[in-house]
Amino acid sequence: MTHATLRPKKMPISLAMPPLWVSEVPWALYKHWTEKDTADAKADFEKRATEDYYAEWFWYTYQSMAWVNTWKATSDLDRSQRQSQPWLARYEFEMRLPALHSDPSEPDLSIVQRVWWDVIKLVHAEAKNARSPMCLTLELGIMGGSDMAMAPQGSTDGGTASIKVLTVPNAVPEEGEEFERKVANVWTGYEVDSAKLKIRPHWAKEWQGLKVSDKSIEQHMKKTASEGEIVQFKKQLAEVGSSQGWTLDELQNGFSNELWDDIINA
Repeated sequence: MTHATLRPKKMPISLAMPPLWVSEVPWALYKHWTEKDTADAKADFEKRATEDYYAEWFWYTYQSMAWVNTWKATSDLDRSQRQSQPWLARYEFEMRLPALHSDPSEPDLSIVQRVWWDVIKLVHAEAKNARSPMCLTLELGIMGGSDMAMAPQGSTDGGTASIKVLTVPNAVPEEGEEFERKVANVWTGYEVDSAKLKIRPHWAKEWQGLKVSDKSIEQHMKKTASEGEIVQFKKQLAEVGSSQGWTLDELQNGFSNELWDDIINA
């Protein structure tokens, strides 16, 4: 049995996950760093993202520091620790990481830096208008591939980035909904080699009511993010049912709901 060796670090935001360009850093968070500082920080970020067993980064709204929580597995029980997370995510999106052009066996982590800093810039842009729609924290995690049907990771070797915004839904409901739409449009607009990246909301988080490029998020899930996978999932499910004596219609009647019907069964 292995255990987690947790050594979370509190680091300046620009070193925890370096921006692609210094101009991206909001003035309130800006601090001068040497080329060596930023090069070392980039190498540390990439090493954690690609080598650690578990990798997450947290930014608390308006703070100049970030919490880096990545760890490796160990069989030494004395070195392991436990962690709890007391917040629930308001919404979360997941995207498969493209491969590096220079080395297709490695993920292109620049997209991770972009999604992270794009939210930070949005938060500070809202602050200029005396608005604070993200009340708690920004969280980003990196995980490996999966061969499970309908999993966001797919079988990609490059990994998947999961990015979420944690807030208090009732604190600023109108501001929060507008901010969600802005974030969703930014995250679903990324392109690599003139093709949009596949990005989808986490199945178990809140996302109903969002729009992506004037389409409902349900239509985005059905027609853009998961269309081919939905077909394959239903095919596999039908094969299981055939071997066990039940049909997809019987499964739908017994266990489905309105949202699942709209995306999967319609």
